[in-house]
Amino acid sequence: MNKTESWLCVTCARVRDVKTLVLLTVMLLVGTRMFAEQNAVTPSVDIHGPHAVGLKVVYQYDYSRNFRFSTDVLGQPFLGERARPIQTLVWYPAQKADAKPMTVADYLHLVTSDARYEKLDAEKEEASLQKSMASTLADPMWAVRDAPLEAGRYPVIIYGPGMDDDAWENASLCEYLASYGYVVIASPSTAVQGRYMDGGVLPVNMLARDITFLLDYAQTLPNADPSQTVVAGYSYGGLAGLFAAARDSRIKALVGIDGTLRYAPEVVKHAGDVHPEQMSIPLIFFGGHQRPDPAGDLQGEQGTENALYAWKHGDVTVAWMLQMKHGNFPSLEHHDAPAAGDVHSHEEEIILSRAWIERYTLEFLDAHLKQDPAGLAFLKKTSEENGVPASVMRLTSRAAQGAAPTLDGFRAELGRRGFEQAPEVYTEMHAEYPAFKLEESRLLNSWVYALIERAPAAALGLLKAYELACPNSREVYYLFGQAYEKAGQKPQAMDSYKRAIKIEPDFHPAQQKLMALEGNTASAQ
Repeated sequence: MNKTESWLCVTCARVRDVKTLVLLTVMLLVGTRMFAEQNAVTPSVDIHGPHAVGLKVVYQYDYSRNFRFSTDVLGQPFLGERARPIQTLVWYPAQKADAKPMTVADYLHLVTSDARYEKLDAEKEEASLQKSMASTLADPMWAVRDAPLEAGRYPVIIYGPGMDDDAWENASLCEYLASYGYVVIASPSTAVQGRYMDGGVLPVNMLARDITFLLDYAQTLPNADPSQTVVAGYSYGGLAGLFAAARDSRIKALVGIDGTLRYAPEVVKHAGDVHPEQMSIPLIFFGGHQRPDPAGDLQGEQGTENALYAWKHGDVTVAWMLQMKHGNFPSLEHHDAPAAGDVHSHEEEIILSRAWIERYTLEFLDAHLKQDPAGLAFLKKTSEENGVPASVMRLTSRAAQGAAPTLDGFRAELGRRGFEQAPEVYTEMHAEYPAFKLEESRLLNSWVYALIERAPAAALGLLKAYELACPNSREVYYLFGQAYEKAGQKPQAMDSYKRAIKIEPDFHPAQQKLMALEGNTASAQ
């Protein structure tokens, strides 16, 4: 059996729809000419890793945020819990257990314990889901509820579902990643109040806080290593992932699964503190075919405020999934049935596409969290070299381009290039991103003072950049004076104090420093 046939066998094994399974089996029996014509070799896309998978469901509340009104729908006092509910699903590497694994129906049943719903609404939601997914309810999944933990500590993935969606919407992906040595944590996409959310900044901020809540929770898990964390988000969950990553340095990389971070630059702009042009973590983005090729975003074809275009200081990989519409990305929900007579070209290609999304997500995580050279090498190859059929994916990558225009990036770049290059580094960063400025502040002054004590020459280099940004600041020249003094350059120090006094004649600290130096000079004569 060649690699292509092996891949088809593996893919068939993951299909839950009997009709599609038969079709794929027939394809295998008749031959693999269609795939062979597109790619000479198609590698196996594994359906399961070396670990068994456990699932823990935890019911939590974020007591810092209200979810329910103080009154019920009749205006009477609400007597239940008003805090924000965070139903938490944790998939993890587990010891093998004889217990029965989860089924699709078991996942659907979790809505009845989801505190977003009133009891009657939850029962109606489960009934609706069972009706729409009747043919798959008994199908087994991989996770075993409450299976014993596998020894070790594993990197963390926080998964953000789409708008109003359930934590288990992409259970197949979450189980797959857990089987390869990751702890995957998800909670439902919950509105600010009520069951359904509106668009805009407020709900995204709320979802981003949910991600932070889950990351804080990961700190308590004995098998989790939250110092190595990625956020993966579908649709609105991808936008929430961007917001969370911009605010939380524990997040080391981002996975966008047709995420709204690409499609809502106005929401990103209105956030105020979320700046893709300042992000330096790696990003992989999977886009659906109903939108333009995301490769064009890297060139600014969708506008320069587009997040993928702005993401220049972190590695970016974008995959255009040519057979997938937006609703095809979650594995348990939103699966569109094929049109009448379209039994071949739709279902198998969706299954194939999801398999490659899982594979690329895994290689991305291994490369950037586990520092696996094989994962990095996989990402650097073209999709054709990795064996992806041309009908499934179009892949484009862009390597990180220099340090991010942030104070943190500025500090790191000076550490790399030397403090004597501070004016050049500042000029470059400010030209690229005019909002980046070395503004007079206690934070910046404290940095200068620390350098004056430890490395006066470095302080002088930094002050030359500070002077470019704040040429009329008395503080800059006062600091220059102290740096020159520490370096033993008294004439330059005196001149700096005079310049500070010229800007503000009543600046007493500079006057006192100058008088002391003048007195010392007179005494020496």
